[in-house]
Amino acid sequence: MQDKLKQLWLKLRNSDTIFQTVLGYSLRMAGIFLSFIFTKVVIAVYGIDTWGRFSLSFTYLFLLTVLTKAGFDMALMRFASQWQHKDLRVLRGIYIQSLRFVLPIGLFLSLSLFFCADTLAFWLKKPEMSSDFRWVSLGILPFSLITVHSEGLRGLHQVTFYNFAQTVGNFLITLLLLPIFYYFLGNETQPINIFVLGITLVSLLTAWQWLKSIEIREKAVHYFKFSQIKEVAMPMFLSNIIFVAMGYLDVFILGFYSPEAEIGGYSVASKLSNVLTIPLFAVSGFVAPKITAFYNQHQIKELQQLLLNSSKIVAVTIIPIFIFIAAFPMFLLGLLGINDSQSAEVMIIIAMGYCFNALAGSTDITLQMTGNEKVFRNIAMFSIAINLILNFILIPIYGTIGAAYSNLVTVVLWNLLSIVYARKKVGVDTSFIGYYIHNLIK
Repeated sequence: MQDKLKQLWLKLRNSDTIFQTVLGYSLRMAGIFLSFIFTKVVIAVYGIDTWGRFSLSFTYLFLLTVLTKAGFDMALMRFASQWQHKDLRVLRGIYIQSLRFVLPIGLFLSLSLFFCADTLAFWLKKPEMSSDFRWVSLGILPFSLITVHSEGLRGLHQVTFYNFAQTVGNFLITLLLLPIFYYFLGNETQPINIFVLGITLVSLLTAWQWLKSIEIREKAVHYFKFSQIKEVAMPMFLSNIIFVAMGYLDVFILGFYSPEAEIGGYSVASKLSNVLTIPLFAVSGFVAPKITAFYNQHQIKELQQLLLNSSKIVAVTIIPIFIFIAAFPMFLLGLLGINDSQSAEVMIIIAMGYCFNALAGSTDITLQMTGNEKVFRNIAMFSIAINLILNFILIPIYGTIGAAYSNLVTVVLWNLLSIVYARKKVGVDTSFIGYYIHNLIK
């Protein structure tokens, strides 16, 4: 028995795609588990109102971080994969030029929020949150640099460190700091304060690993044309903004037409369905730099095989999860205190979209890592326009069910367009299903 387990372990370890996917999936699940523990601890110790304050503060932190990064995190990942074996001097130059853009934006947003914290709190009718917003302002740069450096490390194929920094590190360190601060300061400190300290430590750790990896002490630098860096970063930035906006658009429009209870049920159903995205994100975290490497070396057959293998792994993982969600929606919602059939129907519809998204493969990553980021930006812009139109048509008539169908149609649309353009521009199929259908037709 022990020998069989050892052989299975060696087989998994030698299959790089499978091993890295399992490891990435495990770290992402660990991150979700730690965030759940953090939520339970904050609510138990500080109360539900404090959790509401933290959630609102984190939303501002996340949105301002997206603006600060401006797509340079994804651009750095692509360039890191491209230049790591060619010339680290060029990679160091790209990194320094990226910081010259990211740091001033982050500093401007941090100072703006710091000095406008009282005004924002007054405008939101939450004067007690002015200190929270000031702490958020202190966290903008560290949080942004975590992503910039970890994406760079992903480009260098240090995927384990990337997954740790992106999914586990923040909540792990915050949970370790929380009892210490509560013991000495009690309720005088808010969870957002401790969270900002936690992400600052993770940011320093990630920066140290990145600087060591690019051999920053060598000091020799070859600067890239900044216009070329920006040409890659800006379409990625716009695509990111669009998909962040799409994540909030349905709830925002529901706010005009549906009661709070229905919106709450929709939000919970959407988050539960979101578990279907974990396998795809785990795979994408590993394959993204390999896509760039294979494409730049004109190894299209190897790239196609990578996409086929990763697509099969995602399918094997995703289908049982989808079947469980579709079979027991009321049970899953009941665990979180939601017991209405409408939310169950919403969850199944949204889960169908996420399942299609997963089975379509790494469509967005394939386009963005092969120089087709502008194509994907255009697909994203078209998709959000369709999503907006469908939401305004369906939500007033069907409420949360209409929002769910709008979500489903949009997800299917952008994935179909991405599959078509990946075949047209790159010459590969991102999904094994599409690959076999294409060959059958041919």
